[in-house]
Amino acid sequence: MRWIMLSAKPLFDSDGDVKRYYGTAVDITDQKRVEEEIEITRAHLDFALEKCHIGWWDMNLENYKTVRTLEHARIFGYETLDNKWSFDRFLAHVTEDDRSRVRKIITSSIANKRDFVFECQILKTDGEIRWIWSSGTLQYDRYGNATHVLGIVQDITDRKRVEKNQERMQHLLQQSQKMEIVGQLAGGIAHDFNNSLTSILGNVEMLFSKIDKDSSLFEHIKDIEISAQHSAQLTRQLLMFAQKQLKSPKKGFLNREMKKIIPGLRNLLDPDVKLVWHPGPEEACIEIDPAELEQLMINYVVNAADAITGNGRIFIETGIVNFDSSSCLIGYPCKAPSKHAMISITDTGSGIEKKALPHIFEPFFTTKSVDKGTGLGLTAAYGILRHNRGCIDCKTETGKGTTFTIYLPLYDEHKRTNKGDQYTVHAGLSHETVLLVEDDPFILKILGTLLTASGLRVCSAPDAESALEIAEQDQGNIALLVTDIVLPKMNGVELSEKLVNKYPNIKTLYMSGYPLNVLPQNDNISEGVNFIEKPFSITEFKEIVAGLIYKGNQDQPLSNVN
Repeated sequence: MRWIMLSAKPLFDSDGDVKRYYGTAVDITDQKRVEEEIEITRAHLDFALEKCHIGWWDMNLENYKTVRTLEHARIFGYETLDNKWSFDRFLAHVTEDDRSRVRKIITSSIANKRDFVFECQILKTDGEIRWIWSSGTLQYDRYGNATHVLGIVQDITDRKRVEKNQERMQHLLQQSQKMEIVGQLAGGIAHDFNNSLTSILGNVEMLFSKIDKDSSLFEHIKDIEISAQHSAQLTRQLLMFAQKQLKSPKKGFLNREMKKIIPGLRNLLDPDVKLVWHPGPEEACIEIDPAELEQLMINYVVNAADAITGNGRIFIETGIVNFDSSSCLIGYPCKAPSKHAMISITDTGSGIEKKALPHIFEPFFTTKSVDKGTGLGLTAAYGILRHNRGCIDCKTETGKGTTFTIYLPLYDEHKRTNKGDQYTVHAGLSHETVLLVEDDPFILKILGTLLTASGLRVCSAPDAESALEIAEQDQGNIALLVTDIVLPKMNGVELSEKLVNKYPNIKTLYMSGYPLNVLPQNDNISEGVNFIEKPFSITEFKEIVAGLIYKGNQDQPLSNVN
């Protein structure tokens, strides 16, 4: 089978009648095969473009009318093709922010006979905003005049979302790295500050033992003690921020704890935002780390302040609520019937949208701009609540504010176990020797003074090397080694190992301005070690020393030993 193309013309006689035809016959089989291959190739190309969601278009530069594929139409929200597509109709779909830029790119490229590529946002027929990528190239006639623009267009919305998410994650990573550096700095400052506070509080306690309560100086010294204890609380917050603080739950009364926290919360707010506190009539007794309670309140109050534009108010209320069986059944956040301490934080801000409400406690979720928040504040607060067996409820209305209600279990005196015996140091037992090692001269002096006053023989050393020399001179007469863990050159753990290897009867009490679990030397410390964290009170310190010397049991679970 062959293809032929026939062409013929008539021959006429004198009367004008057709006499015959003459013509040509050309074999066009090869041409037909090429045309079929072109059609197949075009079908394959159209199929590939459609499956890649790429639309093709051809714009006539004489009238700016455009021919396009069905996939091109679908990208803009049309399910069928029509003959009304044009350059102006395309620009009408481009969002207002991008329209003038896109018009300039295309018209300038045509005028300068250049190819072009651009990205922009479009508005589909159903109102959805999408991102597109488009590329165009000019076609010329034999005289070199541009006659058409051919191009392709692709929906790149998913790619843009990935890029935006990657950019956000990169920003969060940078923020995390900054926070890590700040955390390390905060931890170092807190460690040194704890040493200073130990010396301050120690001297305050010694002054109290030497002056009468009726003295005019008593109140001044009491003020020093209160300020030092407040500073110790701030230091705990620094260590918690640096993630270098063990949780230390303490029994306390909610209204009294809140009274300490409220002034600091007010300092966080702009002058236009007022904080109003309404303490409940019943005093709720709870058990929580005071630093965690303060961190909890800071996170929720800062979140409330961010929701307020201009003037506004934040209301904090406390009280006691009783969840009975019926309350739990109708959806209250605390699932088991019981009494709880309640803290509510209400703001007059913008409220939370319904679609965002289920996600507010998720890590890195935030409705704020990138420079306003990391999306970790409410997550951290939720974690603190869960750690303390608490729960939370949120009520909000867009434009009318939000109320977070926190519930903490009441302290149950009957569920607490005995913390162990307390010991006192008896005078007149000066034959017992304590080796005290501390590189801070003020702490070394105050601890040495109080142990000596308690009837103990004290040998003081500013570093591990000096301590080893003293131990060598005493030939095993040392009953207790009291040492800071962080020392120059040789640390306290290594010092203890050397002494115990030589004198097995020596007991050890470690001290540090860092919690035990974050010290690098912790890997070499056995479980059940005796440890006291700075700053500590003189009474606590003396009780532990007494327990180690006179009870003779290093593994005794003494109070205030982590």
